[in-house]
Amino acid sequence: MFFYRQQGATLIEVLVAVLVLGVGIMGFAASQLHSLHGAKSSWWQWQAQTLAREMVEHVRAAGGLVAADIREDWQRRVADRLPQGSVDIRWPAGEGAEGAIIIQWGGSADAPMHRLKWPFRA
Repeated sequence: MFFYRQQGATLIEVLVAVLVLGVGIMGFAASQLHSLHGAKSSWWQWQAQTLAREMVEHVRAAGGLVAADIREDWQRRVADRLPQGSVDIRWPAGEGAEGAIIIQWGGSADAPMHRLKWPFRA
């Protein structure tokens, strides 16, 4: 009786190894995609906070009301820097009253609607 020694890997072992490797690579790619989405979302949040802070400084420097040309320029920058960016400024009703800058962006399939409300006093 002859006994043959197996040399190398069988086709089944190779297929299973390729399958396990493929699943691992797909998991890594998914985690990278999720990470990129989070970084993009953080970037937009930072842009919105920076723009809101900028307008609050204009309001404080002007003593309450900001000139229309400065406000329009700022609103254009919001629309340029944020996807589907829009602005709502709620001016303080009087001295010491609280106002708010509300910036919204996103709203597409890959970026849900985000909202930043930045309260301020003039």
